Amino acid sequence: DPLLQDNKWLGYIKTENARMGSLVKDMLYLAKDDAGKTEYARLPFDLCDSVGCAVLPFESVAFEQGKKLEMQLPHQIIPMLGDEAKIRQAVIILTDNALKNSEKGALIRVSAAQEGSRCWVKVYNTGMGISAADRAKIFNRFYRSDASRARATGGYGLGLAIAQSIVQGHHGKISVASEPGSYAEFTITLPCSAGHLL
Repeated sequence: DPLLQDNKWLGYIKTENARMGSLVKDMLYLAKDDAGKTEYARLPFDLCDSVGCAVLPFESVAFEQGKKLEMQLPHQIIPMLGDEAKIRQAVIILTDNALKNSEKGALIRVSAAQEGSRCWVKVYNTGMGISAADRAKIFNRFYRSDASRARATGGYGLGLAIAQSIVQGHHGKISVASEPGSYAEFTITLPCSAGHLL
């Protein structure tokens, strides 16, 4: 049916258009960040609540993919001062990355905690892991490992670079630990707010 064929191609065009729009947006963000023109809000928020809101929408995705998604968040507030939307974006990037780089039956675990004046968010997933060579380059822009290149979900290799720029913009750091063939875990470490949230 020519009409069905046209609709199929129109669907491809719309999908690619959305991908390109996302790529341009990401590149503009990084260019702005390079120029030192990225502005981060400095407002109080609860890191636990922010992480929970970021991860919750992925529960249905994980279920559909036959994966287990766990959240391990403390029952108390973790006070932060910064740009909540951007921190949430960094957690979304890492959670999405964990789902894309794991197989059916995998465990994805997102946790947060406070230790003194520092707090952290960890995103862990079982699966193929990340080789030492890839770990050294994984935050580079447009870098994708051979494994992710073969995937339709590989993306353009900008997500981790954006997450890193957001974390660094909040005077934090992001790191990765992995055992190839077993797991990968990304850790965001941030300074906590000295004040308390009401």
